[in-house]
Amino acid sequence: MSIRSKLKMSSTFMLATLVIVSAASFVGFSLIHVSINSLTKKTTPYQIKALSQQRVFQEHANNFLSLTAVTNQNDFNIQAALCDKSLADLIKVSTEMAKMKGQTKANLSSIEKLTNDAKKMVIEKIKASGSMDMSQSSKSISRKMGVSKQQMGLLDTQIRKLQQNTSQQLVEGIDFVMLTNMGVGDISYLRDGIKDVRISALRIPLLLDKKAVNNTKSDAVRTIKSVIDLLESATELDETLVAETIKHLNTILKKIDTQNGLAALQIQYLESPDPELANKIGLLGADISSDLAYLLPIVEREIKLANEGLNKSSTRMNSEISNFTMTNTILGYASVLALLNMTIESRINYSFNVVDKQVLEDNINLVANSFSQAWENSSKLKDALEKAKLKSQLEQLKDYNVSLRDVYAEYMGSNGVAIGLKNILALNQTLQQLNKDMKNLVDLQQKQSNKEVSNAGITQEKAIASLYSVANLTQLIMLIIGGVSI
Repeated sequence: MSIRSKLKMSSTFMLATLVIVSAASFVGFSLIHVSINSLTKKTTPYQIKALSQQRVFQEHANNFLSLTAVTNQNDFNIQAALCDKSLADLIKVSTEMAKMKGQTKANLSSIEKLTNDAKKMVIEKIKASGSMDMSQSSKSISRKMGVSKQQMGLLDTQIRKLQQNTSQQLVEGIDFVMLTNMGVGDISYLRDGIKDVRISALRIPLLLDKKAVNNTKSDAVRTIKSVIDLLESATELDETLVAETIKHLNTILKKIDTQNGLAALQIQYLESPDPELANKIGLLGADISSDLAYLLPIVEREIKLANEGLNKSSTRMNSEISNFTMTNTILGYASVLALLNMTIESRINYSFNVVDKQVLEDNINLVANSFSQAWENSSKLKDALEKAKLKSQLEQLKDYNVSLRDVYAEYMGSNGVAIGLKNILALNQTLQQLNKDMKNLVDLQQKQSNKEVSNAGITQEKAIASLYSVANLTQLIMLIIGGVSI
């Protein structure tokens, strides 16, 4: 082959090589340009904008939460302005993102509606709170309940003193009846003993058997000593009567149970009958019978007086039992009323701290029921006090009823605290629901945004991988061509 042919072939090969290298470079750089364009104009800006949207969403959610918690107009003005600004920022960044995705605008109508609804609810809550100062209402009711409690305490103290007095009188009456009854029993025993001794004294002169005489004497002696022992221990009997009776019984005892007593003389007569001794026995028996006959009318009179005293004390005790029952009934009504008063106070105080609508409704119903029971019990107490003619306690009850009605009017009245609490709690629960709805929207947006950021990241990774692949391929082609050229 000639040199010219070789030069021509070499030139042709070099030209072809340059064309191939140029074409490979053009293709490689075109692909690299596409990847760089995707990174710089699509995925990276979208990621940055999505993160910015998340930040603005969270800022608006925080402002929204602060807005729903305000309790006065000044705080509302500040928080409402912050909400409006964060909402405007959110609309702006969301619209920019929508345009990046080829959309005309972002759909934020739900968030705008929640924000506007929240502002309306907060304004209503501020108005409701303004018409009823919670702290002032609580203090006012507490003050009135304090007056009511004081009146109830005074009434309860008076009734308890009355009950103590009637209890003491009842105890004294029962003791007196028991004592009187014991006296009647003792005197009756004394009378029966005197009758038994008199019968024994009349029997001894008629007995014809020494053993029978001794037995009858023993019975009479035992009866006399038993009666004397009873009289000596009977503190409820008249001391003069006791002393006089014991004196006569001891005299009769000697006439029956001494060596010259009735029983001994009768035994002597049975051993050796003697008319003179029989006459002496008759006189002594008559003397003993006379002594006993003297005591019997006295004892009978004392029994009559004791029975009359027992009847009077029984009547008195019945009256005291009636008084005790009445004061116990009054005390029962007063105690129930005091308990209801405490229940009303505790339930009213509890209602200021309730956060659940149904719990508040139930508690207010319980307060209303307690008031109804208080009126009913107060009416029963009034009737009982009138029946007992206790004017001072009636006046005290009247004062208590006035103070309790003041509490009822402020709490349960047409514009009372109970209605205000229900209105405010209903607004608070509505605001809480709005907060939940806002949180759900933010959470949903967060998930969607995270998903889009993640997809953009995947696209970035693909673009970078494509960039590296094209660069490596271009470099490889050039190395191959260069090697062939050499």
